[in-house]
Amino acid sequence: MMLPVVLTLIVAGFITVIVVISSYFSYKEKEMLVKHGVDPEGVRKIAYKEEYLEPITKLTSLRSAVTLIAVGGALTIGLGLIGVGPWLLGGLIPLFLGIGRLILYYILPDDKQEGKDENKDA
Repeated sequence: MMLPVVLTLIVAGFITVIVVISSYFSYKEKEMLVKHGVDPEGVRKIAYKEEYLEPITKLTSLRSAVTLIAVGGALTIGLGLIGVGPWLLGGLIPLFLGIGRLILYYILPDDKQEGKDENKDA
């Protein structure tokens, strides 16, 4: 009877420890960058990886859709072997998020490729 409570507390504690350790190392990394002379704006760009963020394109949407559908489908099948219950949400949620991203792939307009337009004029 106490086993589910104990397991839940262990998992929650493990997640909390991971978040705290990750936050601590992120703080230390920013602190060291400032000590070595990187300006605060540069630290913010490095910490949040602003320069590396990709815009949402059709290809990005398709990649995430395929990944989510594969993971969600595998989890749904694996958890379905246990039986029907609320644990199936662990697989159904990513599955339907992937289906939503796939629909987004077909709804988004085609990506504009500036390199092709320049080559046509030459």
